[in-house]
Amino acid sequence: MAPAFSRVCFYNYQNGAEDQSERVQYSLKENPENGSITVPLRIEDSDSPLDLDLISSKLWRPGRELKIGFLSGTEWQRDQVKKYAMHWTLYANIRFTFVTDMASFPPDVLVDFDASKGTWSYLGTDCGYWSSQGRPSVNLAWIIDRRPQAELRADILHQFGHVLGRVHEDEKPQALFPWNTDQIYRDLGGPPTCWDRSQVDRCYFARFLLKTVQGTQIDPSSIMRNYYPSTWTWNEGRTIFNLDLSEHDKEYIRYYYPSQGNLARNFNTMEIDRPEKVETIQKHHEKKQCFNQTQSDSSNIITGINWVSFRPHSRIRLDANIVEHDQKKGIASIRVWSESPMYSAGMNWFEMGSRFPFVQHGVFNCHDLQGKGKSKTITFSTPFSEPPRVVCLIKSLDLDGENNWRFRASPTKITAKGFKVNAEAWHNSTLYEANVVWVAHPADRSNVASGGVDATNSRPWWKPQQDNSVEVTFDKPFLKVPRVVLGFHTFDYDSGKCLNSRASVSLVTQTGFHCHIQAWGDSIMHRAGVSYLAPAGRLISGNDVHYPAFTISQAFVNLRILNLHMRWGKVW
Repeated sequence: MAPAFSRVCFYNYQNGAEDQSERVQYSLKENPENGSITVPLRIEDSDSPLDLDLISSKLWRPGRELKIGFLSGTEWQRDQVKKYAMHWTLYANIRFTFVTDMASFPPDVLVDFDASKGTWSYLGTDCGYWSSQGRPSVNLAWIIDRRPQAELRADILHQFGHVLGRVHEDEKPQALFPWNTDQIYRDLGGPPTCWDRSQVDRCYFARFLLKTVQGTQIDPSSIMRNYYPSTWTWNEGRTIFNLDLSEHDKEYIRYYYPSQGNLARNFNTMEIDRPEKVETIQKHHEKKQCFNQTQSDSSNIITGINWVSFRPHSRIRLDANIVEHDQKKGIASIRVWSESPMYSAGMNWFEMGSRFPFVQHGVFNCHDLQGKGKSKTITFSTPFSEPPRVVCLIKSLDLDGENNWRFRASPTKITAKGFKVNAEAWHNSTLYEANVVWVAHPADRSNVASGGVDATNSRPWWKPQQDNSVEVTFDKPFLKVPRVVLGFHTFDYDSGKCLNSRASVSLVTQTGFHCHIQAWGDSIMHRAGVSYLAPAGRLISGNDVHYPAFTISQAFVNLRILNLHMRWGKVW
């Protein structure tokens, strides 16, 4: 009979700081959406400079075929994996293909059955990174014929949930167990884990800052809920060993691996270049993209910059655009020019198409600016019945770095007939050029929401802070969870340090989302602001509001907390 701890998802720590930038680049190349979804900080990281590996998610690209290979195991053990791992693919737009000729078909997931190393998995795209180097990304120590089939299924489903980017339900901040720490130290200090106390602490006792994580309660039926023996808590209340996917599990994975095309898309230069190689980095980054709906011209595509990383005192010369397009495809382009030393940059865009004929948008071009800024009065091609909602996003920028980087784009004097768009620097900063995208839509329209978020919504500008989160509530709830497009409209950074800034979302629901404006490394952010655009199906109101049993906040909480173990590389 297998011991009780065979049901626990174990992990024998490796150096999780190993190849951090390479793993971030791998995740962005695999799925650019990883650059616009955020995760929270662990308590011990809250007062330290952030790094990208702490805030980047690790989801695979929807529709992907994941090739799975085996390093060891009997035919019977391999058959168990083939039989049960496939259950996830019934609900996720992703395919599993099991390969034997790994020289011809390199695996994305490499499975081992080493009984001395416990049961664990790397997280999401990290599986692919380490598998490409011949290292196992999943270990299944307890796939043995002495265990019931239901337990084998549970182990395999649990670990392949990690492979798809899921973490333990128990890691939510609500999961504050009365741990019997001495007993856990004794159990995990022996075979097969042989952990020291610091490893046990990182594994089971680290929790997230409650102020950075809000979400639904734990799903007690989730396959991702880890099992703990009764002796591990003072009240001797063990967790249930769940045997199959819950309804929440199914909805979670449907959301993150959808079958339909996404009209909101992302591109990041880290898909192409390593960020630290500034001296050799190419000036023009391009990626071909197929549109999800027919586009008559590029003016139907709204673009915005959502990620920048430059050297100290750099002159920021950056342009994001969709170029060389036809009706079905185009090229996402991020360009720097002259001696602008960029580490990395990111953009997202939304395909307006024929679904949103009520939206008016355009680009304010500011050329040859010498000084603080410029304004222009925009007249709508068709007047609105009342003053509309208007937001601005930075599309390109030429900003001096001798003094602090300060820039903002804003709409003012909004009427039903038009508004004034402003592109400006302030204090001793100098703006040379900027292109600002503006978007206007009826304020009472039922299938789009927009607005602005600023880091100063949560703290004053004179108290710099790298991690800034603001909760946004839509004026009216959506019928379905919308996709949210973010683009910067304001920067105020200390130019004596790097300009590292990233805008992302989490906890997107029918009623709102959490917006995150983050810096990393040595960056000093006084202020940064973003505009958001959330187009979707029609909204609902009043008595029509209906919330399904599962909301996407459940999914985003799981994603935001996935990074508890990224610094050490695996989940257990």
